[in-house]
Amino acid sequence: MWKVFSYHKAILFICFNFIVLTTIIGQDGIKPFINRHPLQSTTARAKFQSFFISENGLIYIATSEGIILFNGQNEKLILGSEQVTNQQVKVFVQDRKGILWIGCQNGAIYFIENTILQSWKPQEGQIKTEISALKVDSMNQLWIATKGEGVYVYNHQHVYNFGIEDGLKSLHVNDMAYHPKVGILVATDEGLQALNFHNESKNCTKIEVPGLKENDIIQNVKVKDNLIYLNSLSAGIYLWNPDMNTSEAVWKTWNKELISHFEISTQQKIILTENIIYFQIISDEKYSILKDEVGLDEIVSTVSDEFNNVWILHKSKGLISIFFPITQFMLPGKTIQCIARSITTNDLLAGTTKGLYVLDPVQGRIKQELFSNENITSIFSDRMSDNFWIGTYGGGIHYYNHRTSKSTRFKQTEGLPNNHILQIIGDPKYIWISTLGGIVRLSNRRPMKFAEDPNFIIYNASNLLPTNFIYQLVPDEKSTIWIGTDGHGVLTLKDSDTYFKSNKWIDSLSSIFSLDYQMPGFLYFNAMNKGLGQMDLRTQKISWLKHQFKYYDYECISKLNDSILLAAGNGYLVLFNTKTGFNISLDEEYGLSEIQPSLNASFIDNNGICWIGCKDKIIRFHPATMASLKDPVNSFSKIQQFDQVIQIGLDTTFSYSQNQFYFEFNAVHFLASDHIEYRYKLDGYDSDWILSKEGKASYSKLLHGRYTFIVQSSINNQFNTANQLCFSFEIQAPYWKQGWFVFFVVAGILFSFFYLLRRREIARTKEDTLKRKASELEFELLKSQVNPHFLFNSFNSVISLIEEDSTIAIAFTENLSDYFRNILKYRDLSVISLDEELSNLKNYYELLKLRYPEHLELDLNVSIKSGKLVPMTLQLLLENALKHNELSKLHPLKISILVAKNQIVFTNSINKKRHSNPSTGFGLDSIRFRYKLLTDQAILVEEKDSLFSVTIPIIF
Repeated sequence: MWKVFSYHKAILFICFNFIVLTTIIGQDGIKPFINRHPLQSTTARAKFQSFFISENGLIYIATSEGIILFNGQNEKLILGSEQVTNQQVKVFVQDRKGILWIGCQNGAIYFIENTILQSWKPQEGQIKTEISALKVDSMNQLWIATKGEGVYVYNHQHVYNFGIEDGLKSLHVNDMAYHPKVGILVATDEGLQALNFHNESKNCTKIEVPGLKENDIIQNVKVKDNLIYLNSLSAGIYLWNPDMNTSEAVWKTWNKELISHFEISTQQKIILTENIIYFQIISDEKYSILKDEVGLDEIVSTVSDEFNNVWILHKSKGLISIFFPITQFMLPGKTIQCIARSITTNDLLAGTTKGLYVLDPVQGRIKQELFSNENITSIFSDRMSDNFWIGTYGGGIHYYNHRTSKSTRFKQTEGLPNNHILQIIGDPKYIWISTLGGIVRLSNRRPMKFAEDPNFIIYNASNLLPTNFIYQLVPDEKSTIWIGTDGHGVLTLKDSDTYFKSNKWIDSLSSIFSLDYQMPGFLYFNAMNKGLGQMDLRTQKISWLKHQFKYYDYECISKLNDSILLAAGNGYLVLFNTKTGFNISLDEEYGLSEIQPSLNASFIDNNGICWIGCKDKIIRFHPATMASLKDPVNSFSKIQQFDQVIQIGLDTTFSYSQNQFYFEFNAVHFLASDHIEYRYKLDGYDSDWILSKEGKASYSKLLHGRYTFIVQSSINNQFNTANQLCFSFEIQAPYWKQGWFVFFVVAGILFSFFYLLRRREIARTKEDTLKRKASELEFELLKSQVNPHFLFNSFNSVISLIEEDSTIAIAFTENLSDYFRNILKYRDLSVISLDEELSNLKNYYELLKLRYPEHLELDLNVSIKSGKLVPMTLQLLLENALKHNELSKLHPLKISILVAKNQIVFTNSINKKRHSNPSTGFGLDSIRFRYKLLTDQAILVEEKDSLFSVTIPIIF
């Protein structure tokens, strides 16, 4: 996690910068803004080794205690970086897939992927000598320069070596760079060479740079905008254009000092020697000198960023940044009230409360002092000559020629209404002078006696000027003069006017401190207690911009191309783009908390440089600062799903259980790190943006669906034009909500439905069949039991018994009646209890015994009464035995009924009839059929050893 500065550490940080800046303010000369960035992840014993700024603006810093990732505000240690704590990290490079490669002094190479450091172990073996440079070409091949083993190239499959036998002049490589047309440039003590590697084919070419010796010692090589910068030992820094094969010295006044580091861009040139920092901004004719403020002898490396900061890594002091486009000209004890610049000498003229000072615009030193002890309030030059109108407070006007140093004074005695001059401006026709006695108009040429000038006019309270106290005069391209007043808003005066005009919407603005006109037709002004206003002179509409800034009142308003520069008395600058509305505040981060700008003391020279007069100093605001008018650079530092780190940059699909996400993101803007704010939302989950100062967000228990995490950052709380960073992912629906599952479920339901319908149909058919069979069975049972022969025998038995024994006859008749009653009772039932079936059998057996008293024997061995049987089962078996066997006293029919393993076993002896009717099979078949409808257990029929047995399952 990012390690945010604690409150106490923040106080120490502010105090440290205050001490540094106080030291700077107490010295003469020109000073850029120097910031030290304390790293809380290291101890005081840490040694700083090397650093790198990645494509997304993050800074990687190698120390003896690990590798730190720094985004300008917060920092964290890279996971796994303890592997390099005992090694000296020398160089970094980032490949085209975003992987960061790290080279060490002992030859070891590591890489950082998904914020985790890992060791690189090629199959060809490790490098044994110091890594001096790492570069990546257009094919994403990694090039490794060493100090002793030549150059290696890794094509992500194998490692190949360039040595002496391949044409390399020296195995000791000082530096290396990549040029898209030339290839890999190798700087050695034997000159410059170009290497190329394609399809396992090596190519080594000698490079001859015009103006350099053939075997000159090349210490450093850098490529910027397809131009090649070489630091040679004999000629200094040279710029070589390989397309034109031309070269030129970058530092034409080089005095043979040893150049240790240099940073060159389209905006500035920075050269570090053993004791001095030389810097040159694009429009400067010569280099400015900055004496050693940071300890140049311990600088490890330097890097410049896209905001024109130059970053320096110091062995003991850590990370330091210097911003050269904004510099200070230190003038202790002097309050600068107005500024101008000579077009012939380029000298800077600064009017103070103690006189006029002529300054070197590059070095910041005082060259000359004029008009000592006079309070200089205004300077105007037509920028076509070296003639200056210099206004004073109490001493009138000096008309001064800077080339000849001659001057002429004009006071009330020469026609001025007052000797207190507030401002002097000019347009192509006139000179306008604001005094405490009103406004004076003169011809724009060498002054004569005012009374003799046909264009001489005085405007004051006597001819409709509402007040004689004027803050500022501003001309536009139509020669209209816009006038900021004290308490009377903005007034206008045209060439043909003999009086002042004011519109109600302008007049209502009360006190106007500062004015500036910007094409086409916009007037910017600072109104008391209202802040910055914008007038659209074409539509006569006014809008207030104060809601975009921290404060309301500004001492200076200056136009810079399509931007406005504001200087506030409470110590900060605001750069505001009038077209896009984008603005950036530069304050205590760059030492501006101590500035005290004077009212309307700003001046823009012919090079577009804005000079702001302050107490004790002049602020030089270079156009290169306009590069800061951009949104922060956004990047993800980590995307995590539960404990798994996700590869950044790839859209991913997750299962429904992988529904917890953690995002860690950065915004880098090194000119306004303290002002960065974020807003983010998870599209598909959040209904609105979430504002945050921290670069992290987490989500849990997300439902299935498609999501896009969007994060934006801003340095001015305006997100309408902000860059945004996105990560899209999808959480799959659980299997029970996916299409294939729903399809199979629906298909299963339909199948089950039709299956149940079919089963129901089969069951209904079976039921109908059963009913039909049961009816047939009942009929057959009745037919088999109630047949004429059975009834005839029964009635004969009754008659015989009545004659022999009336008591027995009555019992026989009752048994016969019970038996037929049971037949009628059980014929509609599918099963009856075992006890009822046995009772029915006994009744039937008693009837048979009356007919065959000595011909039947029944052995009934049933100990359980639970369970059920199909009605008349045992009676049918008994009938079946009577039907097929002879009955006699000598060979009685022996019947045995017993229970074994939940089954009824019916056994009868076999004494087959000699002449019997053919069997219909009805008895056993009917029993099998009825049991098949009720149970899966089969009926077992056996004939063995003169015994016939039928085993019937008991139904529970």
